[in-house]
Amino acid sequence: MPRKIVKRGDTKGFSSFAFKTFSSVDRGISVFSYKPFEIKKEEILEEKKEEAPEEEREEISTLTVLQQEYEEKLKEEYERGLKDGLEKGFITGKEEGLAEGYQKGYAEAEQKLNKDYQARKEDYLKLLQNELSGIQSYINRLHSFLDEIDRELPMVVLNLINGIVGVERKINDRLVINIVKKAFSKLKDIEITDIIVNPKDVEIVQEYFSGYNVIGDGGILQGSVKIKTKIGEADFSIESILNDLTKNIYEELGIN
Repeated sequence: MPRKIVKRGDTKGFSSFAFKTFSSVDRGISVFSYKPFEIKKEEILEEKKEEAPEEEREEISTLTVLQQEYEEKLKEEYERGLKDGLEKGFITGKEEGLAEGYQKGYAEAEQKLNKDYQARKEDYLKLLQNELSGIQSYINRLHSFLDEIDRELPMVVLNLINGIVGVERKINDRLVINIVKKAFSKLKDIEITDIIVNPKDVEIVQEYFSGYNVIGDGGILQGSVKIKTKIGEADFSIESILNDLTKNIYEELGIN
């Protein structure tokens, strides 16, 4: 069947149709709008039957084939563009999703780590504070104990000395001799007239200090001595010695 070439400007018997271009790109995906030709085959054939001979009907059939081929090509291009757009959009969306997920995950991890750090820090500080409080309490008790020792130590020492002296008085008759010697060393530049001791100590004192007048006095405890001089009396009793010792101990420890 012969085909006719359609020349430009020869539009008689043809219906017009319009193409719509691709729309804007959204996140890398191109959305296309496709419309088929508006030419209706039945209308063309009916119209040509009325006003065209057999040869022109063949020309109309040829045009219809061209129209179908064009539509198929256009449809293929549309589907290919849609596929390419979807692939590009998927890749772009995937990359953006990964970046967004990384940032979100990093922020959440950082927030969680910071929260855990603060919690652990507070627990550690509480534990440290409790330990410090315990140490401070122990130090306070130790200071209190040492203060108590400072207060009690002089009395402990003096009680110990008194106990020793009390035993010495009973079993050591030479105790009074040592007291008299100490008295003489203190009064070496003063003239001594009388040595006053307990009656139980008179005999032994006279034996050691025969050149002095030894007098017994029941008011004086055994082991104690009073020395009479021309200017007065000096008490060298064990009690006075212990009192002086007590005073010296308290002064050394700074206790009133």
